[in-house]
Amino acid sequence: MTHSAETLANLQKFLTLLNPSLNLDEMLTNVARQLVDMFGVDHSGMLLFEKGDEEGVVLAEFPAQGAVGLRVPLVDYPLLDQLIEEQKPIFVFDAQHDPIMGGARPTMQALGIQSIVIIPLVVQGRIMGSLSLDVISDWRAFTTEELELCHIIGNQIAVAVDYTFSLEAVERGRQQAQRLREINRVLSQSLDPDEVLQLILEQLEKVLPVDGSSIYLRVGDGVQLKAWRGSFSPSDPGKIIPIDQLWGASEIFYSGRAVLVRNTATHPHWRVYENPAILCWLGVPLIVDGEVVGLLNINGCVAHQFSETHIPLTTDFANQAAIAIHNAELYRQATKRAELLASIQDIGVSIMSSLELDDVFRTVSTSVLDLLDAQHIRIFLCETDGFTLASALDRGGEISRRLPSPPRPRKDGLTATVVNTGQPLAITDARSHPLYRGQTLYDDFAAIIGIPMKKREQVLGVMVVGFKNPHHFATDEVDALILLATQAAVALENARLYSLEVKQVEQELTIARRIQVGFLPEHVPQIPGWQISAVCLPARETAGDFYEFVRRRDHYWGLAIGDVSGKSIQAAMLMGAAQSVVASKGSDHRSPAKVMREINRLLYEDVPDGSFVAVSYALVLAGDNRITFSNGGQLAPYWVPAADQPLRLVETPGAHWPLGVLEDVPYQEITLALEPGDMLVFFTDGLVERMNRRRQMFGFEGVAAVLEQLRGQPVETVQQALLEATSAFANGLHAHDDVTLLLVQRTN
Repeated sequence: MTHSAETLANLQKFLTLLNPSLNLDEMLTNVARQLVDMFGVDHSGMLLFEKGDEEGVVLAEFPAQGAVGLRVPLVDYPLLDQLIEEQKPIFVFDAQHDPIMGGARPTMQALGIQSIVIIPLVVQGRIMGSLSLDVISDWRAFTTEELELCHIIGNQIAVAVDYTFSLEAVERGRQQAQRLREINRVLSQSLDPDEVLQLILEQLEKVLPVDGSSIYLRVGDGVQLKAWRGSFSPSDPGKIIPIDQLWGASEIFYSGRAVLVRNTATHPHWRVYENPAILCWLGVPLIVDGEVVGLLNINGCVAHQFSETHIPLTTDFANQAAIAIHNAELYRQATKRAELLASIQDIGVSIMSSLELDDVFRTVSTSVLDLLDAQHIRIFLCETDGFTLASALDRGGEISRRLPSPPRPRKDGLTATVVNTGQPLAITDARSHPLYRGQTLYDDFAAIIGIPMKKREQVLGVMVVGFKNPHHFATDEVDALILLATQAAVALENARLYSLEVKQVEQELTIARRIQVGFLPEHVPQIPGWQISAVCLPARETAGDFYEFVRRRDHYWGLAIGDVSGKSIQAAMLMGAAQSVVASKGSDHRSPAKVMREINRLLYEDVPDGSFVAVSYALVLAGDNRITFSNGGQLAPYWVPAADQPLRLVETPGAHWPLGVLEDVPYQEITLALEPGDMLVFFTDGLVERMNRRRQMFGFEGVAAVLEQLRGQPVETVQQALLEATSAFANGLHAHDDVTLLLVQRTN
């Protein structure tokens, strides 16, 4: 059947009946009554399986026939086997004679049931019971749609019943919950991971009489000691131990259950690791979202100090501890990620503004050591016959291009592997990794990661970062290294261009123009409901115009047009930095005004005195008719209605300061609703300031005159007409400034 409005309303009404706060019998009776009404059957009953699915007990029925509480044998019942295997509703047209009913056929005959639907009640892959829809008056067929609806209803009932049972179990364990409540409160007081671990071990002593305890957390295929207390005194706390080498740990990780050794002296699998005084041991898993992320070691100095009765309580305690550890780790990751991204954005602006490789490598290297607490960093550049060590920095040491015995990457080593694959390679513990088997580890590192420095798909070099101790590389750390390596690669490529071509002013302008064009998007986005056109024509003396498109995950598009003051390569580099920050912050924020404020904050420290960046940033949504934009020092765009309405320049409210002039500017934004054919024309000052031989400017009047004649025309047509009009006006006089256009038109 089609899910009509009436059916959906009935389903909604049915769902409201599944209220675990009600008495279970009352709730299920109401459900059975609603099912009879929904499907037009004569009777509905609910059976709960017991004794390994060999027997069932009737929990509810409607209309009442005195069957509630009745125990029903489930032997010689082929339908049950099929129900358990398929876990979906089964329809039997002739319930009194179909062989699938087995020993239940006499019951069907006695009750006069002609047709029946049996719906499994499934919770977490386990069938806890069944629900029947009984047709007594006559045989009846059920459609596929009806059976699908039965499946949905069965799942909802199963969840509600299981939840009700859980509530009852919670009530039975109320006293134990009260005992753990105070512990949970204490563990929730801190989000510092190290402090949380120590709090867990302290609170454990309120649950059990322990002589020592420790926490191991999973790192890849191994475990690493993170905290300890009491008589346990590790000799190598930073060591990552493979899980398979620890009998108790492997049992816990693979089974997800606690392991108890009452007497370690007589246990066949027990090994003395650090403290032979441990005579009783209880290991409890730390589980988050069904995954064992660590284990809690509980040590006793007396045999049989712990028993099976301690396992449920310590398991509940470990569950709370795992949540506290998980929350603290999430907070640490979020905080670290925010700090990393903020630092990297600041670093990126600095890097993109420099052409001195020594300064770039020093900035990158120092940042890596500080941000990630690494031991050393080496930057190798790819050459035709191997690698050149371009930079090296140790913690507390100076950067150097010439080491006494500079390491030479092996042809089959980490550096070469990163170049060949073009992908990062992280090694948690180099001492056990195949790449370093039989090799002498220089620089005294234990963990190492190689990050490619790439220009598109070409690997220009490799950034190798070493850590003194075995180290689990978090996603945030790898992402930070990739961003820094990418920025270093861009700086490297820019520096190479500079060193090869900047010898004279004209060469410098050529490089700047190439860099500028290289930063421009290769394609104009195709946005449903919108037409976009953009062009940037560099002048002979490059001023740093640009445009940018920012594709967001929420189907919004950011559109930017900008102009960097000044000339030559410095302006082009600053343009690249500004464009990079626009793309980054456009992805972070939906508000154009907030994007402008963030860009201004990042550029303020790096824009040279006397320079600035003028930017307009707009935001459109695929299929919508609104455009929102903010203006920082750019010319106001023309709104060109398709209908016979006046053209006008659209000013945003508030301040219009260019970016990089003042540290904190409260930029604001404006939202326009465009009709089909309406167009917004953004342009830099190079368009209106185009001059002819009589030193007259094309001006806003010239722009408006062209636009007035082209209402409703496609963006490409309008763009071409504007460029041709300014060129004809100049009459052969070369432009002294860049001309950049960004046209946005609503299509439907």
